[in-house]
Amino acid sequence: MELRGQEERKGGRDYPALGVLILLLVALVVTGYLSFRSVAGGFDLGSDVSVRELIQGLEDKAKDWLERKTRFGKGKTDTARDHLVEGYRLYRKKRYARALEAFNKSVQMNETNPEAFYWRGRTLVSQGRFEPAVEDFQKAVNLRPDYAEAYDNLGWLYERLGETDKAVEALSRSIGLKPDNGWAYNQRGRNLFKQGDKEGALRDAKKACDLGFEEGCKAYERLKGGGGDSS
Repeated sequence: MELRGQEERKGGRDYPALGVLILLLVALVVTGYLSFRSVAGGFDLGSDVSVRELIQGLEDKAKDWLERKTRFGKGKTDTARDHLVEGYRLYRKKRYARALEAFNKSVQMNETNPEAFYWRGRTLVSQGRFEPAVEDFQKAVNLRPDYAEAYDNLGWLYERLGETDKAVEALSRSIGLKPDNGWAYNQRGRNLFKQGDKEGALRDAKKACDLGFEEGCKAYERLKGGGGDSS
């Protein structure tokens, strides 16, 4: 997804002076309040780290608010693409709940963009919500049949859901699109082994190894020696 460059180009902007003042006031008010409660014995801070983490959290929220105002408040259109970029930015910062909100808005505004479904699926995976993530990756490949990365994610998810047949199918589609994908060969080999196809698992592990995927080499040595594929 070509979002990295856009994100970097949008970086480095100066926040409004009012925004900086708000951040300072928030930090001062919270610090003063917590210090008072600590002295009064009515609030156990635990450590200075907890204070810093709380203040940092408030600052992060304020910065997010200010950046959205800067991005959308200066004559810039609030589009599906804007929400997609915003979601990706939040995803990279591991703010998954906020990222999901942004991707939801992007999907609501444009249901034909496979990128929005893909990144919403990745966010759902990060939250451990595998089944709805499968639905999003499936929508992504329906909209874009050559989306190898979405097939990779489907293969990974289906394995964890115990659906090895679907995992093999998805990974085979990925390999068909990108024959140099050592990870996909290794992953497909894992599922073939679970199905009892040891020859197929050995073949895929060797192919993954030949492509330079280290875990494939380890799996190949184990399988060649008669061991299981525990990679």
